[in-house]
Parts: sequence; structure tokens; C-alpha cells
Amino acid sequence: MCYSQDELEFALRQPQPESHRIDVEFSQLPSGCLVRFSQFGQMDENESEAAREGMESYFDNLEQHLVKHA
Repeated sequence: MCYSQDELEFALRQPQPESHRIDVEFSQLPSGCLVRFSQFGQMDENESEAAREGMESYFDNLEQHLVKHA
């Protein structure tokens, strides 16, 4: 898993290590659902913030989708 703003850089990159472990936990709360996302593996420091922002964006979009289709 790697992140880049440049499509060519992304296509040519050989990420190290070759895999990451991602855990997604769902917990039922009285007011809805709590989703906890954890990612384990090595990532360049400059990629960490982009990865965090990307995951937050994914969950924001999931929330919008669920509200729209509820």
C-alpha cells in the first residue's frame, strides 16, 4: 500500500514492506455505530498524513452513503 499525488510515481513504486495489516472494528453504540480503523506496517513519514486523510475521507464518504440510503 502506498500513497502518492502523482499517478506515474504510484505506478512505478515498489512499496516496502510488501504488505500492511489493516484492522476495521465495528461497535454498536446507543446512538449508532463506531468504526475503528488501524493500519500496521511501515510507511514513509511524508505518507502518513496523506494515509490518515485518505482513510478519514473514505469513512466520511461511507457515512454520506449510509445516510443517503438509510
